[in-house]
Formats: sequence, C-alpha cells, structure tokens
Amino acid sequence: MKITLSRIIVTSFAMFSIFFGAGNFILPPFLGRAAGEHWFLVAVAFCLSAVLIPILGVVVQARLQGSVLDFGKKVSSFVAILLGCLLYGMCLAFPMPRTASVSYEMISATFAPDLPQWVMYVFYIIYFFLVGYLCFQRNKILDVLGRYLTPLMVGIILLLIIMAIFYQGDIAVSSFENPIAEGLLEGYQTYDAMSSIIIGGVIVASLALDNSFDKRQVKRLTIYAGIGSGILLFITYAGFIYTGASQGSYFPEVEKRVLLLALITKHVLGGFGGVLLSIAVSISCFTTAVGIITGGAEFFQGLVKGNERTYKLFVTILCIYCLIVAPFGVDYIIKIAYPVLVLFYPTVIALVFLHLLPAKLASRNVFKAVAAVTFITTIPIFLEQIGYKLFEVPLPLHQYGLSWICPALWAWVTTILIEKLIIKPSEQTKHK
Repeated sequence: MKITLSRIIVTSFAMFSIFFGAGNFILPPFLGRAAGEHWFLVAVAFCLSAVLIPILGVVVQARLQGSVLDFGKKVSSFVAILLGCLLYGMCLAFPMPRTASVSYEMISATFAPDLPQWVMYVFYIIYFFLVGYLCFQRNKILDVLGRYLTPLMVGIILLLIIMAIFYQGDIAVSSFENPIAEGLLEGYQTYDAMSSIIIGGVIVASLALDNSFDKRQVKRLTIYAGIGSGILLFITYAGFIYTGASQGSYFPEVEKRVLLLALITKHVLGGFGGVLLSIAVSISCFTTAVGIITGGAEFFQGLVKGNERTYKLFVTILCIYCLIVAPFGVDYIIKIAYPVLVLFYPTVIALVFLHLLPAKLASRNVFKAVAAVTFITTIPIFLEQIGYKLFEVPLPLHQYGLSWICPALWAWVTTILIEKLIIKPSEQTKHK
C-alpha cells in the first residue's frame, strides 16, 4: 500500500496522543507562570528535552524496528534487559498512575471539589477497566486514537491557547535564576525521552500488524509520524507555557498544577471551558495509559516468551498496580519521581544520540564507555536532588543540570581514538 498523507496524519495524531499525557498538560502552564518574561527561553529549553530528544528516540526505534531490548544491545545483552526493564518500570511506575490522578483531579476541580473519597476509587476502577479493555484490542489502537480521540483533544488545546493570546494578562517577573536549566529539567518530567523508545516500538508493532506495509514503509511512516507529532508537541508546549505566563499572574497563590490549569481555563474560556478541558485532559491521559501499558505488557510478554494470554495477564497486573498508586495524587507522584529521572534520563539521551551516528563512530566499545561515564556523572546530580550534596561538581554546565555532557563527549572521542590508534593497529600487526 502507498503511504498516503491521510495515513501519515492519522499515525501522527495517534503518536501525539500517546506522548501527550498527564504531565504534558499540567507541567507547561505551571512552568510558564514561574518563567514570566522569560517564557520563550524556558519554552525552547523545555522543548529540547520534551520534544527534540523524544522524536529522535522515535527515529531510532524506526531504524531498529525491534523491541526496547534492541535499544541497549550494543552495550550488552544484560544491559539491554536491564535498560528495557528500567524504561518500562519508570514509565509504568509514575506516569501511568498519574494519568488517572490528573483526570480525576481536573474533573473534581472543575465540577465538584468536595466529592466523597469513594467516588475517587469508583472513577479509578472504571478508568483502568476501560484502559485494559482497549489494550486487549491493540490492533485497533492507532485508528481509535488517531481518527477519533486525538483530533478532538487537539482542537480543545488549540482553542485554549488561541483564547489565551487574545485575553493576554500581565506577564509577571520571572522567579527563575536560571531559566534554561529550569526548562530543561522540567522537560524530564514529561517522561517523553524515555517513553519515546516505548512509543516508537508500539507504533512500529502496530503498523507491522497491517500486512499492507513492508518494513521500509513502516520505517518511513514511523519517522514521518514522529516529525508530525513533534510539531504538534512543540506548538502545544510553547502555547501552554505562554498561557501560564500571560494568565498565571491572576492566580499567584495556587500551588497545585492541576488546579492552576483548571482556573486558567475557566478564566479564559468561561464555565464551558472547564467542561472542554476536562474532556481533553481525560482523553490525553487515557490514550497515554493505553499506549504505554500496551507496550509494557508486550515487552514483559516477550521477556518471558509468553503468548496472548500472558499479554492479557500483564495488562491486568499493570492496571491493578496503577489503580493502587493513583490515589496518592499528582503532586506526590511528581515529587518522588524527579530525582530518579535526573539519574537515568541522561543515559537514555546519550544512547539515543549514539544510535543516530554511523556505525564507525558508535561501536560497541563506544556505547559501553559513553553509557558508563554518563551514568556515573549523573550520580552527584541525583544526590543533590535528594538532599545529599557531598561536594561541589567542577564540571561545565552543572548549573544547567547538564554536567554529564562533557564527560560523555570525552568518553566518546577518547574511545574512538583508542580504537583507531591502538586497538586496530595492534590487530593488524597480529594478522601480519
């Protein structure tokens, strides 16, 4: 089958909907309010870690056309399994319960703030029952997400952003000492760089189920969809950060991300806007949960070499786990996840870039050296985040949370030079 524009658009919408989940809605407006007059600089930094890196991750998976295990195989088979479990573990442990928490808190803040607690549990049970049901029908995921749910969600998001531009308020003075660092690190909270490896695999697997596409077409369509979803993500993030900067000054005392978004929406769109936003947030969270749980269940099914029944068992287990964690609430989940993200995110980013390089510049030795050095140099940043600052880190870019970049580049260059100047000449001498 020929790759048509309509197919690219539908797949782009589907990919965008899986990317755009709970954190993607609530993080940018809160960030924009704090960014104030620096909102554009913060938006660019945020999009580097929350758009550019994730789309490159999708490109990597399109080229590999394999599972998450293929992403880490060049380091070692053990690391591939460990990294796969880590990626799915991180994305399932924190963002998935958060999707339900954000949906419920948004609906509650909009319609009935004082609902009894039992209503919350009923909501979560229904929510994850529906998630599990669509996960069982995974051959229909792309069409359901791309043709029906996502266009509605995107329309509501764009309406909010456009109205915020027309009803611009006073942009407050920024509270950030380092806007670039704040934007970059907050972008980690979207989990998009980590989930891009999963999402790319989900899209490739879903397209592969359609026998009308060959491998080359699956690769091209996945990359096109990645670019399309990246454009949508950039517009949405930049628009939401601006919305927070221009409207957030009306609500300076609000400290809850979900409540701030609900109040801004009501201020800009009126009472009906709250209804629209609740619909959009629920769709966004639901589609992300379906995509990641589907990918997670398929990964663990493959790991234990199971069948379709095994897949459904993992879907059920993951939904039950999310049902248990979701009641802890959005802000608590974000708080405990942040240090863990700082520790593992840079290694994933480094591996994404290595996969994009030609083979002669990214051998197995290069993968091992860069991954090891990157992980080691993120440990001091992790310790700072949990309150154990043992010593000053004298590395460049530390103030931006990027002290791992120079050591990673050093490991990359040094390993290549060692291979070319020492290892290869010695091997040639042995052959002679």
